[in-house]
Amino acid sequence: MRRRLISILAILLPLLNLYAQIKPLGIGDTMPDVQLNNIINYPVSQIPLSPFKNKHTIIDFWATWCSSCIHHFQQLDSLQKQYPQQLQVLLVNSKNSVDTKEKITGFIANYRSTHPGFS
Repeated sequence: MRRRLISILAILLPLLNLYAQIKPLGIGDTMPDVQLNNIINYPVSQIPLSPFKNKHTIIDFWATWCSSCIHHFQQLDSLQKQYPQQLQVLLVNSKNSVDTKEKITGFIANYRSTHPGFS
């Protein structure tokens, strides 16, 4: 029994050490160069974050059912237009939101029709 416990600990300790090294990002931290996939409102469908490394980047997580998220779209769009060389706003819809690509593209098209000038 003791040998089994030691074996389990030998497996778990390196994993716990790895978990301890992963720290959440805070405001002002450098974002790792992650790959963004399934991009809808951009010229390409996949892009790493590195092209935006010389800009302040706002990553805003949203869903079609989140009214407070959608309420801020106009403000984020205004900021993007006011500071196009210094700022990049990325609206991210997570797979966990259960929004489909079709639902998102339809939502964006509808939002643009009711909010002229939204990019």
